[in-house]
Amino acid sequence: MAQLVFEFWSPEIEPVVEAISRILDGCPTENGFDIASPKYQSTTRGLDWGAQQVRMGQIGNFLLRPQTGGIRLALLHGQREGGGNRPGYMGTIEYTHNDYIHIWNGLLNSDGMQIVCLGCEEGIEFSGNQLTVETFPWQDRFLVIGAVRSRPEGLVLKRGPNYFPSVGD
Repeated sequence: MAQLVFEFWSPEIEPVVEAISRILDGCPTENGFDIASPKYQSTTRGLDWGAQQVRMGQIGNFLLRPQTGGIRLALLHGQREGGGNRPGYMGTIEYTHNDYIHIWNGLLNSDGMQIVCLGCEEGIEFSGNQLTVETFPWQDRFLVIGAVRSRPEGLVLKRGPNYFPSVGD
């Protein structure tokens, strides 16, 4: 099975942190952070510490690597990460199984989440210009499924060019 990449975005940090915590569900992790380079420094500190550091701009990203299961990693990205063109906070979860529906539903049902998408291989990596229903990259070749919350439409959910159903769906 190819790698699946969940990406989720909110203008506030709390929904992203809560979603990562809920999806990892207490699984033991090895953690790290980066300041200005893609090289991660190990830490024994947890997600709450990482979120506080990301919020204050002290670190760019906080990494959690579960020691068991199909999740390879979870990342909390700081504001303006991604070339300074995506305000707010983003989470990424890399997953190696094709029974993705439990993670998808968990993210989709997270209060405050504005965008949730699932991509294959490298993910979608949407920019700050693609945060609305009209501008989201629905035709991105890696997109499996995406969801954007908007007013007045509410939740807009669309299958991408790479859609496949979750095993057991």
